[in-house]
Amino acid sequence: MVALFLRRSLSGFRPDDEESESALANMPVGELYRAEITKPRNPINHRRFFALLGLVYKNTDGRYKSLDVLREIVTIGVGHCDTSVIKVNGETFTHHTARSIAWSKMDETEFWPFWNRAVDYIIAEILPGVGKAELEREVFSILGIDLTMVDRP
Repeated sequence: MVALFLRRSLSGFRPDDEESESALANMPVGELYRAEITKPRNPINHRRFFALLGLVYKNTDGRYKSLDVLREIVTIGVGHCDTSVIKVNGETFTHHTARSIAWSKMDETEFWPFWNRAVDYIIAEILPGVGKAELEREVFSILGIDLTMVDRP
């Protein structure tokens, strides 16, 4: 499988870098190809989520064993998880496993709804009384980013 970076133009998609251009040049014209289009996540968004978790972790006075435990709780809390039902000795248990938010698992179009659900969950369940705008401003401040300069979908 070939991974290409393409940019949308009025006439369709065009290669966005030399590697993609070279790969397309080696594909015979007239052949049928199947493609899955994803929008690569802006690297700042990965940093943003972990800055959010770090801020929450720092402000919960040891309530969570580790940052990774907090990440799992938030990820499951917003429904980004796999759920299975297990029966043990006649008793039924529901088990949730957090899904990955790695770049290969979550593109930019999936990130924004996840981000909004995560912030809403944190405000409702972990840091009640903190406003969404206040929390996002603080996260961007940690990253040294002006919130007014950030593109949102």
